[in-house]
Amino acid sequence: MCSVSRCCSVVECSRCVAVDTASAGVGELDVSVMVHGRHVPVKTVDKGFRIVTAGFTPTVTGRHSIYVHFAGEQLTGKLHCFNHFF
Repeated sequence: MCSVSRCCSVVECSRCVAVDTASAGVGELDVSVMVHGRHVPVKTVDKGFRIVTAGFTPTVTGRHSIYVHFAGEQLTGKLHCFNHFF
């Protein structure tokens, strides 16, 4: 199982999440961010020990939804969101 938490360690990004895949087995990780039905560019950084940070910089006001897929499956449970205002 993967776990997702907020962090702020991605350089040049103002919002970020950390994804821990250590107990998830083998698979591809995909993190996407959407706002107003559009994709936001995401920068991922492998931190080692199967932890990846995914950061993005909001460019518009609104609710930014973060979707995490591992091994082709969307993570279930709490959807991670940021509300951003300029």
